Amino acid sequence: MIFLYVITLIKTTCRCGLGILNKKLNVDDNESQRFYEIYGYITNFSRIVIPLFVVYLNTYYGLWFVLSLSIIFNLVGMLTSYFDNTFRPDANGGINSTAVERFSLIQQLKSKPDLYLLVSAYTLSNLAFFLSNDMLGIFFEKIGQSESSIGYIISLLGVGGIIGMRISGWLLKKLSAKNLLLFSVMVNFVAFWGFGFLDAKTNHYATYYLLIFLVGTASGVTFFAIRYGVRNIIGFEHVGKATGGIQKISSIVAILMPIIGGYTAKLISIEFTFKLTSILLAVIFLYFLFKKYKLTEKRNMYV
Repeated sequence: MIFLYVITLIKTTCRCGLGILNKKLNVDDNESQRFYEIYGYITNFSRIVIPLFVVYLNTYYGLWFVLSLSIIFNLVGMLTSYFDNTFRPDANGGINSTAVERFSLIQQLKSKPDLYLLVSAYTLSNLAFFLSNDMLGIFFEKIGQSESSIGYIISLLGVGGIIGMRISGWLLKKLSAKNLLLFSVMVNFVAFWGFGFLDAKTNHYATYYLLIFLVGTASGVTFFAIRYGVRNIIGFEHVGKATGGIQKISSIVAILMPIIGGYTAKLISIEFTFKLTSILLAVIFLYFLFKKYKLTEKRNMYV
C-alpha cells in the first residue's frame, strides 16, 4: 500500500510540473485562445476514453497490469519528448531573463485588478470544490452504484469538460475570462446543491450522473478561463512564473481541503460537505459579482 502512495506522490509532482511547462508551448498571444481550446479537448477526450479502458483492463487483467501499462506510456511520452529532433524556434530568444527573474505574482495581483479577481475567485472556488470533490466516488457507492462507477464518473467529467471547452470558446466572444470563471462557479453551485439537497431515495441515480456532467462542464470552463485569462493579462514572457505561483496556492488548497472534507463527512455526513460546498460557491459567486460590478463602475468614472 505504501508503494502505491509513493507512486501517487511522484505522479502528482510530475503533473504539477507539466501543468506549468505546457503553458510555454504556445508563443503567439493571438493564438492562445485556440491553443487552450484544442489542449482542453485533448485532455478531456483522454478523460473519457482512458477510464473506460482502465475499468475493462482492471476487471480482466488486474491492477498491476494497469499500473505497468501506465508506466510504459509515461516512458514512451518522456523518451519521445527527449529525442524529438524536429525544428523548434527559440521561443525564449526575445525574452529578458532579468525581467522574468524580477517578476512578482503578488505585485501583479496588486497592480492588475482583473488578474486579482480572476486568481482569487479561482482559488476560493477551488477551496470550496476540493472540500467535496473526493467525496463523489464514495457518494455513488453509498447510493448503490458499483466500483466501476468511478470510471464512469471520470468519463462523464471528460464529456462535460469537452462541452465546457466548447461553451468557453463561444462565450469568450461575448464575455471576459473573469466572467467565464464566474459562470463556472455558478454551474458548480447548481451541481453540488443537487448532491447536497436532493433526496437520493426519491431521485433516480441518473440524476446524479447528470450532476457529474455539470461538474465536468464547469471544470472545462474553469480550465479555459484561468489559463487564457492569465495568459491574456500577463503575456507569454511571464506566464510560466504566474502559473507556477497560482499552482503553489492551488496545491496547498488541494492538500488541505480534502482532509477537512473527509473529516467533516465522517463527523457529520457526506451530504453535509456537498451542502457546505454549494453554500460557499454561492457566496463566492455573489461576492465576486459585486466586486466586478464595483470595478466596472470605478472604470466608467474615468471614461
